[in-house]
Amino acid sequence: MAKLYVGNLPWDTEEATLRALFGPTVLLRVELPKGRNGRSRGYALVELSSSAEAASAMQRLNGASIRRLSVGSEGADSPPPATPLAS
Repeated sequence: MAKLYVGNLPWDTEEATLRALFGPTVLLRVELPKGRNGRSRGYALVELSSSAEAASAMQRLNGASIRRLSVGSEGADSPPPATPLAS
């Protein structure tokens, strides 16, 4: 299994939108983390069945767009570090 980090997503992106973006690639799992306000944090972690599928998906998706936002993807062993909240 391989994980991809998909960034720069619109806040209202849903799992179905991501699955459509990936097209025929089978996503085993999709995680769209939400912030305290319940809104998406602007990225997703997706799990694919193999590193070959992940590499192929990264090539196809880098630069793809959802509502004029350019989407980027990269391998992900863990989620990106949390941004500290201002006090």
